[in-house]
Amino acid sequence: MDKRPEELGEAMIKYFEEHQAEILEKTRETNQKKSQSKIGNQYAKKDGNIKESPKLETNEDILREYPVDYYNYPEKIKEAVANNPKDSCDLDFYLELYKKSAGEYFYWFIGNKWIRIMDKKSSSTLEKIGYDIDKAKEEEQNILLKHIQY
Repeated sequence: MDKRPEELGEAMIKYFEEHQAEILEKTRETNQKKSQSKIGNQYAKKDGNIKESPKLETNEDILREYPVDYYNYPEKIKEAVANNPKDSCDLDFYLELYKKSAGEYFYWFIGNKWIRIMDKKSSSTLEKIGYDIDKAKEEEQNILLKHIQY
């Protein structure tokens, strides 16, 4: 039953390729839990009392607050732009530094017309949540082309 190292390596690569989306989602959830634990530990160290840290967001929570059909929520897009920095960053940095929602990040990028410059990892994470990045890029390009024509 022992496999040669090459066979084991090939089996591991095949497994990763077949389950990549699930593995990356679990990694994101684990990183979010670690971040929440770190925040909780910081609260506990400050005054000796353990305070409840913010609730972890599920993909459903994110989509409930920041729906996939973002174009129907222009005020939420404007709000996301107004409440976030002027310079873009990747999703992991955004979540770690600003402690905001991946949905707000998506709306912030939509509002600033930055979808076409979004890094692959951020795009992939947002797609796993439920956002259609390719469609958003296409819509952004159409908007930009209309502005150029007039």
